[in-house]
Amino acid sequence: MRYQRNRTRIGAILAVLALAAGACGGADEPAPTTVQATTTTAAPATTQTPTTTAAPATTQTPTTVVAVTTVVREVVVSMVTPDVDEGPMIPDAPLVTVKINGGPFYPFNLWAASKALGIADELNVELDISSQGFFPTAALKRGEFDVIASCPACAFGVYESIPEFRNWITSYQWRGFQIIGRADPDTGAAVHKPWIDFFVDAGGDLDEANSEFAASLAGRSFAIWDPGSIPTLKALLEIGGLTLEDVEIIGFADINVASTSFIAGEGDYHMGDSIQMHRMLTAEDLRDKFVSAAPFQAFGPTGLWYSTFASTQDWLDANEETALRLLAIWYRTTRYLHNRTEEVLPPMHEAVRRAGGVLVDDETLKAELFNIEDYVRYQDAWDHYFADGSPTNMDLSIANSHRNAVEAGTVLADSDWRQFEVEKQWFEKLMAREDLVAWIMKPLV
Repeated sequence: MRYQRNRTRIGAILAVLALAAGACGGADEPAPTTVQATTTTAAPATTQTPTTTAAPATTQTPTTVVAVTTVVREVVVSMVTPDVDEGPMIPDAPLVTVKINGGPFYPFNLWAASKALGIADELNVELDISSQGFFPTAALKRGEFDVIASCPACAFGVYESIPEFRNWITSYQWRGFQIIGRADPDTGAAVHKPWIDFFVDAGGDLDEANSEFAASLAGRSFAIWDPGSIPTLKALLEIGGLTLEDVEIIGFADINVASTSFIAGEGDYHMGDSIQMHRMLTAEDLRDKFVSAAPFQAFGPTGLWYSTFASTQDWLDANEETALRLLAIWYRTTRYLHNRTEEVLPPMHEAVRRAGGVLVDDETLKAELFNIEDYVRYQDAWDHYFADGSPTNMDLSIANSHRNAVEAGTVLADSDWRQFEVEKQWFEKLMAREDLVAWIMKPLV
């Protein structure tokens, strides 16, 4: 295995997500809305559930990414009447400022809507939102941020350098795993046989298709972000009986640099963030050069993935009330995302613009937020994220990724991910606060 390190500082691509989407509907629609997502790879009609444990009846199973995704919204009543019982009063607290890194990506900037719509103000929290790129752990350690965008697999690389690091807010389930390959400039066909052809050849047998596709990756090169992508790639290769030694890894320390270099010609394949990958597939100047080599179904259990927000244990210890209010603000804003979508998008656009990105149109952003990410609402979060037996339980995802990282040598074998992943504990604290729960669930205004 050969590691090529690109030490040249390349500016982050001004990424555009270019999924075509249908309208996401009004605020109080009782009926679901259909969002049409453009893709170059058809997904199978059936997908193996990424777990060996049966799910409880109350747990929602993972959504299969298909050409058309149905977005189900909660029904809300926006009129507040004098006799509405909104539950216990939230104790007064002094105004506190929380410094948040939203990063350059749309999904992590839902906080901008919390601020712009006055949601955070209701709990006397001032959100100071800025960006130093994605996952600025050094800035977190220095105290320049209180909260940063993160993910469980992202954190493996900082266990030793920042032992006080904690992932504590589950932001969303990410459903955007895919591999981008290159297209033949003359024919437009994939240079290397894509997963969908293996799936057709296997007569719709998902296990056989996954095994044959993964085995076909022997000798190929991957331009990827080292800290976050090595465990995922390792798990994918193992499905086909391969190891990391069977491929060439062109590793980069920054996810955007990896995307930029792949576009410039590095590697046969690329895995990165959804905005960059969809840009490659749909932007007018790029779409004839790249193909979707495989969807998330090809990754097996590793396709279960989460994004989070992180702080230090010191900050959490010193700001427990603020942290609980921040968690409540996230879940109330998620309700606005589902039911007041048109009000949420403008501040998200502005936050990403200020972080260095470019604006996409509203329909494209809706396709990103409702097809690629799954922002689970408070009333569903326990069953979806934390309940024993849930096929989407975060522990399944993190344990699988951590095991792959240990085997890949990117994290120490004796490291304990449970020390750093405290999302469940903080959600339990939130559930115990009847006043904050009542505030999350009160009618939207």
